[in-house]
Amino acid sequence: MANTLVNVNVAQIADRTMDHLGLSMFPVTAMGTDFSDEIKNEGESVKTRLPGSVTVSNLANGYTPSDVSNTGVTVNLDQFWGPVFAFTDLEASKAGNVMWLRDNFIEPAVEALLDKIMQTFFELVVSANYSNSKVITDANFDSDELATLGGDLTTLKVPKSNRALIVPPSYYTGLVKDSVIEDMSAFGDNEAIKNGEVRKARGFRIYEYGSIPNNSQNLAGFVCHRSAMAFAARAVVDPTLIDGNAPVGVENRVDPVTGLPIQFRVWYDGNAGKFKFSMGTLWGVAKGQGNGLKRILSA
Repeated sequence: MANTLVNVNVAQIADRTMDHLGLSMFPVTAMGTDFSDEIKNEGESVKTRLPGSVTVSNLANGYTPSDVSNTGVTVNLDQFWGPVFAFTDLEASKAGNVMWLRDNFIEPAVEALLDKIMQTFFELVVSANYSNSKVITDANFDSDELATLGGDLTTLKVPKSNRALIVPPSYYTGLVKDSVIEDMSAFGDNEAIKNGEVRKARGFRIYEYGSIPNNSQNLAGFVCHRSAMAFAARAVVDPTLIDGNAPVGVENRVDPVTGLPIQFRVWYDGNAGKFKFSMGTLWGVAKGQGNGLKRILSA
């Protein structure tokens, strides 16, 4: 594998990027079940099954099995995206070196890729996929409403573990200012007061996200269990394995949080006089358990 090119170390780029990626990708794990480890090396889709409810039996009467059910899910690997940026010889000369320019674009590149992945999740959050919803305005959203949403999921037999809330800043602020959460500072949980953060409340991991589309259905946010969606990804083909003399530096990494494979490339375009960097991945998202997500509508 070609790890260096034009004095630029691709492994170093990957290391610094993964530091940002690991912290940013947590919302993905909250929204979908990851089947990346089960992906075969070929094909345009991944087929898996989500388990349904399981009943218990009186073992005093013998070990008679009860019926179990599961839901077949096909995840199409149809999303192939990633940021690409370049610096001209002139820009690199003025900056002193291309490494300085690269380092300043790593974090924005990670955020851009994360948002693209998140938007593919959000596109699925419509009434046709998840019929359960409740109208709650941002002015009325607080921990009591969150508790009610939790009860609604429990009624639908959604497991209490691995639940998450994803809302925009206007709703998130309602939780930060909630008197119940503020009172938790007396028990040592002072993140809301000290840092303006609410990480968990009423059994939900809390995520603030600023670009949730309304999907023309007044979508504001949602609560969900991670079985609500299925998420799968595959590594991008490495050109240096096909042609060992390919004029590009390549580094492949896997995000330990989500299993998302990321490929980094660095090359120099002599005709254009540009240093080019890219990071890309191939993934897909599909609807999982319909009752595993409840939409929060603004009106």
